[in-house]
Amino acid sequence: MRRTLNWAAYVELGGVEGAIGKRTEETFVALPLGAQAAFDEILPLLVSVDVAGEQAAVRRRATVVSLRTTPQC
Repeated sequence: MRRTLNWAAYVELGGVEGAIGKRTEETFVALPLGAQAAFDEILPLLVSVDVAGEQAAVRRRATVVSLRTTPQC
C-alpha cells in the first residue's frame, strides 16, 4: 500500500507548523503534572523572544544545574 500526503491533507494538518504543534501538545499533556508546572519556569531559561524586532524566538544556553534548581524540580 502506497501512502502519500496530498496537498489538501497537508493544508488540513496546518502544514509543518501545525503538525509540529499538534505533536508538541500531545507530548506536553502526556507529561506528569509536575513537569507541566515546571514548563513556565524552564522555558525562559532556554528561549528568549526578541520583542524589539520580529519577535523571533532565540535559543539560550542553560546549565543543567540551573534547570534542576527551579522550584518545581
